[in-house]
Amino acid sequence: MWRLAEGFSRDLSIRCGDDIPRAGTLTALPAIKAPPGHVALDWSVLKGYEFEPGVALPAAVAALHGKKSAINGYMIPLSTEARPREFALVGNLWDCCFGKPPAINHGVIVSFPAGAEYSDFPVLVTGTLEVGEEREDGQVTSVYRLRADAVQAQTL
Repeated sequence: MWRLAEGFSRDLSIRCGDDIPRAGTLTALPAIKAPPGHVALDWSVLKGYEFEPGVALPAAVAALHGKKSAINGYMIPLSTEARPREFALVGNLWDCCFGKPPAINHGVIVSFPAGAEYSDFPVLVTGTLEVGEEREDGQVTSVYRLRADAVQAQTL
């Protein structure tokens, strides 16, 4: 959690500093540049509906299953490893750690066997997207999973 707090503080400082142009919102991510053959995922599509367990996902979301994809966001490590092999990716830190908990469709679970260097700045993740309910002990634990090929730090 301390990593997230430090990153959030740094993000605010950069975005609100007097010598840096403001993006107009604290939740703005850098423009996404999807590599050739990849679909650029849009957080507004992934988050653009109210998720209900057992209810069919919107067609535009379900159509993304199995696609080579690119998405950017903030890392939320799911372990204490220096190079996490699994982390949650969220579109902004306000949705995750400094407000109410995000809805299950407001994050992507990323698996990256090589391990990603932690960044408190946004990262660009590319890989294959899996869409659909994943359950553990009867509870939905994710709707989106990305088997990453690459994780790259971005600048604001």
